[in-house]
Amino acid sequence: ENGTLLVDIGTNGELVLAAGGQLTAASCAAGPAFEGARIACGSRAATGAIEAVMFDGQDIALDVVGGGPPRSICGSGLVDAVAVMLEAAVIDPTGRFAEEPAMERLSQAIRRRLMRRDGEPLFMLYEPSDGGKGVFLTQRDIRQVQLAKAAIRAGITLLLRRSGLKDADLRAILLAGAFGNYIRRENAVRIGLLPEVEIHRVWFVGNAAGAGAQMALLNEAAREHAAGLARRIEYVEIAHELAFTEVYTESMLF
Repeated sequence: ENGTLLVDIGTNGELVLAAGGQLTAASCAAGPAFEGARIACGSRAATGAIEAVMFDGQDIALDVVGGGPPRSICGSGLVDAVAVMLEAAVIDPTGRFAEEPAMERLSQAIRRRLMRRDGEPLFMLYEPSDGGKGVFLTQRDIRQVQLAKAAIRAGITLLLRRSGLKDADLRAILLAGAFGNYIRRENAVRIGLLPEVEIHRVWFVGNAAGAGAQMALLNEAAREHAAGLARRIEYVEIAHELAFTEVYTESMLF
């Protein structure tokens, strides 16, 4: 359907835009941050991983895979945590940690979570009572999130531009893949991973690649339909677009 964007978020973000009767696809080298790699306390969504972070205006609350004390943070929790850090003014739109005097505006509970380790700022999500390492985000972690989300957002922006569309023209955003199933839509929009659209336009479609493979294996008509779609799709090498560097840099901001 025209104005529909499919987004599969992973180490390589895969995009398909339906617009003007055409299908345009692109791949974005997002890197592994949303899969927990290159994040100080990152992991996949395994037992003990923080999968959601909430903020009530004063302090945060956590949801942990399997319950029990947190041991790491996975991709969905990472998106939430960064959105919360923005809302709580722990980081600014450039991704930098708050410093004095800006820290005076933070709640006492949030200020207690701001620490320094080896001279670098960090935000403590969970600090164990036994004095262990805890689960936290560093300035470097925030930069890794910015690099990952900027790659995907730049790809989306450039696909829309090629089709003469703006964010508001999108009728639906379909999130595919395991990661896409668990992120909070409003926080994905808040950190600039997804375009600013009304939340009800963002839909989860699950493991679309797996479902499509099953259909193709079991149904000849489905295979032929998929082959026809592949012939229709125009692939765009996003990194070769003239405006890529400019758009990518702009997309780093929150």
